[in-house]
Amino acid sequence: MKILDVYEKYEITPLLQLHQLRAASVGEYITKHWNKKKEIDKDAVIQTLLLHDMGNIIKFDLTNTSKLLGDEMKNIGHWRNIQKKFIEKYGTNEHEATYEIGKEIGVNKTVENLLSQLKSTQNAAEGNDFNLKICFYSDLRSAPFGVVNVNKRFDDLIERYKGRDHPIADLERTENNRKYTHYIENQLQKFVSFDLESISGEKIAKNMEDLKTYNLPILNS
Repeated sequence: MKILDVYEKYEITPLLQLHQLRAASVGEYITKHWNKKKEIDKDAVIQTLLLHDMGNIIKFDLTNTSKLLGDEMKNIGHWRNIQKKFIEKYGTNEHEATYEIGKEIGVNKTVENLLSQLKSTQNAAEGNDFNLKICFYSDLRSAPFGVVNVNKRFDDLIERYKGRDHPIADLERTENNRKYTHYIENQLQKFVSFDLESISGEKIAKNMEDLKTYNLPILNS
């Protein structure tokens, strides 16, 4: 199934589609420059990142406005209805929703396992799964509107979730996640031949365009 068809089926907002494509493009860029001495599953990384935020509309603040809707603000009523349907079907935890969607689509066990672990930056940093480390890092280099460094990404998260009832609004917790993301960055840096901080929107632009036609292999076909 083509990834854009998956996004259409699950009515993923346009900016969230772009974020997932962007994160997957960062992940693909890293895997293309990976030192083969440390084994990774490139396909699993890309597929996981293409799906890693499928349930995120659950946590969108759609009370009045949302930067994450962009031009779709004019259709905020529609997206509130989609959010309601997601919550009714998958519950109020966006990570669990994403995992359930992955199973529903029929991803392989490696991707399913990675989706299930995209909850704790600390666990990723302290563990030995480099597929998971690449997934976390690629996501946390991909802001809603472009590729940024780790600090800018966390500064944006802190600003967007300030005052909200969400774990990201817990400043101590989020600053710890910033620390663990820098730790992951240092771990990954040992296995690539370029400066990870040099990844930019320009460098992944072609990857991002190519991934729009990515054919997601699924077990339920």
